[in-house]
Amino acid sequence: MEAKERVLNENPLTKKQTQRLEGKLGLQFKDPNLLNVALTLAHASGSKASVGSPYQRLEFLGDTVLSLATTMVLLKRFPDATEHFLTRCRENLVSTETLASVMERLDLTRYCDLSQIEADSLSTKMKADVVEALIGAVFTDSGLEQVVEFVEDEIIVPDVNDPAYQKTKQYKLAQVAAALEMGEPWYQHGTATGSGASIQYSVVVRIDGQVAGRATGKTKRLAREAAARSALKLHFTINRGSEPADTQTKPRHAPSS
Repeated sequence: MEAKERVLNENPLTKKQTQRLEGKLGLQFKDPNLLNVALTLAHASGSKASVGSPYQRLEFLGDTVLSLATTMVLLKRFPDATEHFLTRCRENLVSTETLASVMERLDLTRYCDLSQIEADSLSTKMKADVVEALIGAVFTDSGLEQVVEFVEDEIIVPDVNDPAYQKTKQYKLAQVAAALEMGEPWYQHGTATGSGASIQYSVVVRIDGQVAGRATGKTKRLAREAAARSALKLHFTINRGSEPADTQTKPRHAPSS
């Protein structure tokens, strides 16, 4: 057992990789080794971590905690919904397909110590397992509240057709970037500072790989919204009524690197 557990950490993340992944997740692990364990899905020849290994224990824990955290988020968002509606929503959000898409969106395979062939051949189930193990690591390191935030930020993706979302600066920035044939805004989370009521999350928004805006906020969602507002203010001019529709939105200057 001890020999097999050592295998899980034979290719740990570098400090730079850990910081990059923490920034992408908007987290700062007290025990970075939990990330190593959570991302040890497969090694050469696609062999899965052994039964009873730290990886499988995190996966099992993550599966349980994810269900609870998702339930908490849904009860808060839909206070008058029926049990049937809530159950259907939860089933969809914690499904293998949804979790696999989360792994792809976060590009977690680059941190999993896999060859390109192994990464390309990962099944949908194996991708979902990684996300569950990651959630187990987040819970072990930071508790249920942080898992709830992860669910809100990474699993419940905003609906672009939602009128409430269409009022946000994030939606407006995405629309402006698309109209100007620029890349989709990408929000990179930095290290959180402070704790408790005084915690502040930092976010950098990039467009076409260049920094377009920076901001901080009491939650990651507020920080992203503030970063989008900053990008719109710093780099784009929006004129209404005075010019033709196709020129009403203009880049003020190129985003910085």
